[in-house]
Amino acid sequence: MNTQPLVSIIIPSYRQAAYIAETLDSVLAQTYASWEALIIDDGSPDNTDEIVAPYLERDSRIKYLKKANGGVSAARNYGLHHAQGEYILPLDADDVIAPRYLELAVKAFEEVPERRLIYCYARFFGARTDEFKVRYKGYRRMLLDNSIFCSAVYRRSDALAIGGYDETLHLGFEDWDFNIRFLDEESLVYQIPEELFFYRIKPSSRNADIFTENRVDMAENALFERNREKYYKAYGSIIYHMRRVEHRRRKWGWLSFKKRK
Repeated sequence: MNTQPLVSIIIPSYRQAAYIAETLDSVLAQTYASWEALIIDDGSPDNTDEIVAPYLERDSRIKYLKKANGGVSAARNYGLHHAQGEYILPLDADDVIAPRYLELAVKAFEEVPERRLIYCYARFFGARTDEFKVRYKGYRRMLLDNSIFCSAVYRRSDALAIGGYDETLHLGFEDWDFNIRFLDEESLVYQIPEELFFYRIKPSSRNADIFTENRVDMAENALFERNREKYYKAYGSIIYHMRRVEHRRRKWGWLSFKKRK
């Protein structure tokens, strides 16, 4: 009888037919056996169904669910509500994980049950191959700069308790928003000191477009408005900080403001 807790791997897919086989191969290579993989076809117009069909026949732990297009947050929430696992690993359909990621993540939870979120060292692949340098240095720092990638492992019950992912953040940063709402100053976050997650960089991607199309200001403003109380609690009044910046500019003249181009 298998007593290992089940991990549900939620794989949203939209126009990722060219990459999803590699993602599923990395799932099948896991040393930890108690998992299910939910492929959430988010109304993708490509041949995702044809690509994943052999995998469905190969392993009954892999399941295929199709829904109308609603964006990555809606797809992840759809997966959360259909998942059976105690733990959740969101995994984009163009990224891959190393064979021991699930094994070491579950072990980290079992060693310290109070831990709320587990992630690992990571690396880019594809158009870039350098280290993906993300290090969690506390909740206040994360409010200013997200330091946890989307494919961290957490308990399904904890995610449902905060309402899952915000489906209204269409400009991006939905992972950052999730982390802000999911964690707080007291949360225990653990980073496995091994490279176990690989984030694909393509010449053009949704995340890159946030910056190349100069939408970062709008995306950050939406993130701030969604979590205004948390920012205020951590950093106080915005006007107070603006006054300090203006005072320094007038006193020393070393700080100038340039609008992003």
